[in-house]
Amino acid sequence: MKLVKFIKSTETYKKIYFFFLKKKNLDTEIVKYKNLDNLFNHFQTDKGSRVINPYRNSDSISEKFYISHNFSRHYEKYFKNIKNNKLNILEIGVWKGASTASFFYYLPNSTFVAIDNEAKFSYKSNRVKFFLCDTSNLKKLSKLKKNLFKQNINKFDFIIDDGAHSLSNIINNFIFFFKFLKSRGIYVIEDYKFPNYFNYLNDLKNHYLVDEILFFFKKKKFFKSDLISKKLIKYFIKNIKKIDTLKGSYVFKDGRNISDIVFITKK
Repeated sequence: MKLVKFIKSTETYKKIYFFFLKKKNLDTEIVKYKNLDNLFNHFQTDKGSRVINPYRNSDSISEKFYISHNFSRHYEKYFKNIKNNKLNILEIGVWKGASTASFFYYLPNSTFVAIDNEAKFSYKSNRVKFFLCDTSNLKKLSKLKKNLFKQNINKFDFIIDDGAHSLSNIINNFIFFFKFLKSRGIYVIEDYKFPNYFNYLNDLKNHYLVDEILFFFKKKKFFKSDLISKKLIKYFIKNIKKIDTLKGSYVFKDGRNISDIVFITKK
């Protein structure tokens, strides 16, 4: 059993699995919805307002059958005047691709790069490229960077981090990917306060949490960090134009709203 789990965790196995995985062609599939929330709900990404909870047997939330961050209205605000533009979108943490498929139809002229550590991305399109990558691994990130530069897709209008949600992963992703944003591009972090709510995601003890780091950036204050050097802090302070922290509607079983999203605009 352990050997089977090990084999399935290897990159070679994942690549083979992905090669044979049946994928829906977004270029030929007709979807009638134009509203982003309807698309999120149709493809069942938890970014929507009414999404069936794939973990509904876990008793992790008060409403067992639905898990809805309801981030639609926030995304629509940022895409409203540019939805027909030719945008380059990077998504980190796409799982089976429901979010990418939703954005694909909402942004009809945009191209997408989707990244995940699992090979379960079940869509294909001329406008979508999927990369298997564990963003916590520096060697794999370096390889990803080379692949992106080779294909001339190294600058993005939007980068959306919906990855592992651990404190180290959120911070390291921001350090690595923020520089790939175009001027006036927007870096989005979903569930950026999960390390505040769940101890197992706070894997950097005695380190500032993401909301605290964002506060320092807003106030243009330096702080001590084992991950973010003074040089990088200076870079972020200099290059961040605006930080919008917003709430969704994901309610935990104890009644707390633990749904948070931040939009960070680059100068």
